[in-house]
Amino acid sequence: MVGPSSVDSIRPVYDRGPQHRPLYLEAQVDDIPVKLLVDTGADVTIINPRVYYQIPRRYRPQLEEHPNVNAADGHPMRSLGKGRFRVMVNDTFLIHESMWPI
Repeated sequence: MVGPSSVDSIRPVYDRGPQHRPLYLEAQVDDIPVKLLVDTGADVTIINPRVYYQIPRRYRPQLEEHPNVNAADGHPMRSLGKGRFRVMVNDTFLIHESMWPI
């Protein structure tokens, strides 16, 4: 999940010990500083709607209507849609075409 820069309050759902801590990367999504939780098993990339609404309206990516996403346990998660976002990690810039504000 991509969220606001302070992730001190984000904790794993379960703790498998110090050797299995979540991996976070500092990045920018459309020039908004964020910390990315790297989830190699995820089918989609999710961002916090607060990040989406921090992007100035004239630069905010248009969202396509899309069916809602299901969480890993199968329960539906309501989405604002999906869109194309500019992501910068270190000096690497990319356009991510499947980010979902949830």
